[in-house]
Amino acid sequence: MEELGPQIKKVIPSASKIEEYSGVLPGALLEYWRSYGWGGFHDGLFWITNPDDFSPVIKAWLAHVNIPKDSDYHVIARTAFGHLYLWDRQSGQTITISPHYSQIFTCPADSDIVSGNSDFSLKCFFSGQAASSLDFDDYKDKPLFKRAVKKLGILESDEMYSFEPALTIGSMPKLENLVKVKMVEQLVLLEQLGDVEVLHMDVSGHI
Repeated sequence: MEELGPQIKKVIPSASKIEEYSGVLPGALLEYWRSYGWGGFHDGLFWITNPDDFSPVIKAWLAHVNIPKDSDYHVIARTAFGHLYLWDRQSGQTITISPHYSQIFTCPADSDIVSGNSDFSLKCFFSGQAASSLDFDDYKDKPLFKRAVKKLGILESDEMYSFEPALTIGSMPKLENLVKVKMVEQLVLLEQLGDVEVLHMDVSGHI
């Protein structure tokens, strides 16, 4: 967690809120909530989130995904550009939403989750969050985040960087097209602007 860098906009959830997610999310994540709360890292490039905030977003986006009825997905983290990481206690971090390109990435259930080791899986997820992979590249394959902060300012916890017009209706991923918007409202809107593409990623056969 310390490698994620200094924290911004930190909010420590109440003990009752943490208890509400006991048995739903990994114990390791709830310990992170107690110690670090919800907030941004890397100047707001990566955020640990309050899952409650994303209920309308999950409802909108997962209508297009064929998932088991007993699945219960929660957004546990997101990027400055609204890239969402979803967790299900039966399968782990198996759904990722890339809103600007109207894509949902799915992968098979995490073997550690299946064997009952959700804490290890959760720690692996967080340890793999490098700043270079969390950024959003422009049309010249150059990262946008630092330039977005300089132009638009650091995000609040309920904000994200988005493109105007949206990429799905013909815009280009350029700095001049970036705006700072309210996150939940924008994510719901982006789902409505184009056909959602579901891509299944399975790398197990290559490991």
